[in-house]
Amino acid sequence: MAPLDRVRLSRLGNAIPIEEYEDDTSYVLRAELPGVNAAKDISVRVADGELTVVVERLERYRARARSEFRYGTFRRTVVLPRRAKDATVAASYTDAGILEVTVELTRMAPIGRTVAVRPDAVGPLPASRAIGRDR
Repeated sequence: MAPLDRVRLSRLGNAIPIEEYEDDTSYVLRAELPGVNAAKDISVRVADGELTVVVERLERYRARARSEFRYGTFRRTVVLPRRAKDATVAASYTDAGILEVTVELTRMAPIGRTVAVRPDAVGPLPASRAIGRDR
């Protein structure tokens, strides 16, 4: 593994695990955030075409010999699709510890257009407008 790959992996090692998808009408980001209080510990922010999720999981002191839980502040930022409507962001948190953020997407404008073809009912083009004719 190249050193650059290890740097990328180590940065992702402390990131919030996510999955994301989009359909014709919305973009959805799901984040795995078990063991947090949604109202107090999770922050979702949209700015400049980016969606940022921040979660703070504080350690409660308990006498123990070992802990593999991760504590601290975790942040994940993703670039939203260009069609995302920032004002329509909605977030919900399930009992299973999954944060789901939904953003509506604008309809895609059709690319290109259809050009109507006129019948040649008015006769041929005048010689001055005909293609390839010398003037």
